[in-house]
Amino acid sequence: MGIVIKIFIIIGIILITFEVLSSRKKSKAAIAKAHRTMNFSLGLGGFWLVFCLVYLWFFIDALSGILYLFDGEHIKNAFQLFDLDYLKDLENYFIEKQMISKAIDIIFYRNSFFRLVTWIIISSINSFMYLYRGFQRQRVFNDKIMTYKGNYKWENILEYKWSEEMNYYSLNIKAARSQVEAKLLNDDISKIKLRFSSEQRKKVDKLLRENIHKT
Repeated sequence: MGIVIKIFIIIGIILITFEVLSSRKKSKAAIAKAHRTMNFSLGLGGFWLVFCLVYLWFFIDALSGILYLFDGEHIKNAFQLFDLDYLKDLENYFIEKQMISKAIDIIFYRNSFFRLVTWIIISSINSFMYLYRGFQRQRVFNDKIMTYKGNYKWENILEYKWSEEMNYYSLNIKAARSQVEAKLLNDDISKIKLRFSSEQRKKVDKLLRENIHKT
């Protein structure tokens, strides 16, 4: 397996580990947690998951083209299926023996291996990261609110309003975007909706009253 692919795998493991540990640490520090709702991260995670499955299917299709060589003579173990140097030597052997069709099968597999495996790794990492974030609950801390749309300090929250629904309370917030985000979206205001249980609402409302002048 190429050095670049190994680097991608190592980076992926580091990113996933950091994301999980960071999320757990933030979860412990949260004052209140909102109900889970559909969000952009879930949609993006689903997109990357489909992308990963498509490239995985292409890889399996390419791999199936040389599985007949897994006969104990040419390819003796599963590790050799991913050893591109060994497969190159096997390809040269088939060319020398004028076994062209077998050489072509290996060439096709080797040429597509790096591209397919790289995209499988990238898409699987992105899929996990976005799905993991999407399944996290929006949280309220002493100094900010963490939402699916971003994190907002108390001074960035312009106004808020509670509304009671069937089994929960909805908190509707208008918050000021950062200058960069406002320019990119051509909108200065971010509208956010969070849903809390009755018990969680009391904690959040207390923080809102202490830190925000309600309009």
